[in-house]
Amino acid sequence: MCIRDRLYLEANGYVELPNDFWARGAGDPAEFSVARLPSAAVTLPVGPGAYGYYSGTQLANVFDLGEYGRRSDAGQSPLWRGYRLSADEAFHRDVMFALKNDPYIDCALFHAAYNRSPLEQFAARFARLERLGLVAVEGERVRLTTKGRLCVEEIAALFRHPAIASAADAAQPRLQKHNFAPTYPVAEW
Repeated sequence: MCIRDRLYLEANGYVELPNDFWARGAGDPAEFSVARLPSAAVTLPVGPGAYGYYSGTQLANVFDLGEYGRRSDAGQSPLWRGYRLSADEAFHRDVMFALKNDPYIDCALFHAAYNRSPLEQFAARFARLERLGLVAVEGERVRLTTKGRLCVEEIAALFRHPAIASAADAAQPRLQKHNFAPTYPVAEW
């Protein structure tokens, strides 16, 4: 979304909700509360290139619309791949998806689930993002600023697990920001 569209929506009483949705009369997103980490949600992939998450496993459908249609018409699964995340990979994924989809990162939820906080684990990254005006740190909460929402994908990508980041750099570029799922050696393509 370009800045012009964002300014128009704000001027007309819309507020930005998590995940780039806009609504009127939804209340102030700053008042929303986070009840669980992204990994606690079940998300099923529907459509070509869609991704989901179930029981610690990142899932992704085939990207090709024709292939997706052929598989669906034949009663076959359009699932392209799945990957079971380690606890450390899941921690990184939760940080990324909390940035992308929640009104803020609630570090207390991370402490309860992982016995560590994103603010502790990534202190230097968050300090730099705060200096750049991209995030606001408010006690045990981190939220993207309006400026930060404009580049949420790039900010989220800063928190990829190191092994996943290395694999993604060697893989097809479309995976680098698509779903942050661990990728596989190029030979498997």
